[in-house]
Amino acid sequence: SVCLSTMQLCCVLSVRDIQCKEGKQAAERGLSCQSTKFEDSKYCCEACKLGMISGSMAMGCEFQEFSLGETWDETYQTCCTSISSSAPPVTAPISPNTSFTTPSSNKPQKTPQSNENICDLLKGELCAHICIPVGTSSYRCDCEPGFSLMADGKTCQQDKVQNRCEINNPCQQRCTDTGIAIECSCLAGFQLAADNKSCSDLDECALGLHDCGQDQTCQNEVGTFTCQDMPRSTQPPQRQTTQSDYDREPDDEHVNNNTISTRYQEDQCPFGYIFNIRTQLCQDVDECEADLHVCSTGEVCVNMPGG
Repeated sequence: SVCLSTMQLCCVLSVRDIQCKEGKQAAERGLSCQSTKFEDSKYCCEACKLGMISGSMAMGCEFQEFSLGETWDETYQTCCTSISSSAPPVTAPISPNTSFTTPSSNKPQKTPQSNENICDLLKGELCAHICIPVGTSSYRCDCEPGFSLMADGKTCQQDKVQNRCEINNPCQQRCTDTGIAIECSCLAGFQLAADNKSCSDLDECALGLHDCGQDQTCQNEVGTFTCQDMPRSTQPPQRQTTQSDYDREPDDEHVNNNTISTRYQEDQCPFGYIFNIRTQLCQDVDECEADLHVCSTGEVCVNMPGG
């Protein structure tokens, strides 16, 4: 039982050492610690990078009142001394133009190879934007265009710029300054033209973007549309019967085929007839031809005088 436990512990420690070695190698190659597969590899990678930074800044490789833990302390010190031997910490304040250098020492020191520099070894760890190597163990930070270096010599802050749409607006309707480019857009009911600046009317009716009902027609307008009710089929207006109609003598009215010879005025034609201005007579309305009948499918419409 004791032997098995001892063997298991030895295996665990051996695996941890192997994983820690992989983390140190990742740090020395300038890889991201997040790219390592194991947790111990990640922690060793971070400890090694801290050591390399301390060594390059001559901050010393020995902890005073602080410890990362036995395994991590050893990794930190190994990577720190591989960059520079122990030296007093830098006490001068850091300014935006400060270059971090390693003071010379009479003690032998191990520095990066001639084709390496601290920016490559700690890629993405030293500066927010651009790391510029100075020699093999020194560097300074710079920022991308449109940004300024902060007082810590590492962080970059975006410069405040005026909205270019307020200075020179090329758009017909809406203008947006994204910080990278100016983008034009249109109001509802319009679409951006091919020049990406002007706006043209959007025909909602033709594109089927309206919400008109089945008994309505879509009428396009500039920037919008309207729904109009379709005209309904109506029968010819019926004339209201008056007492004078009943008082007429039979001889006063003569029906001849499709016309009525009578003393009716223009608005006095009986139902089924319409007043003919030219002949001044009431003329029969052909409901079949005018499609005003109520015949069902399969039935034949036959027009009759007055009906």
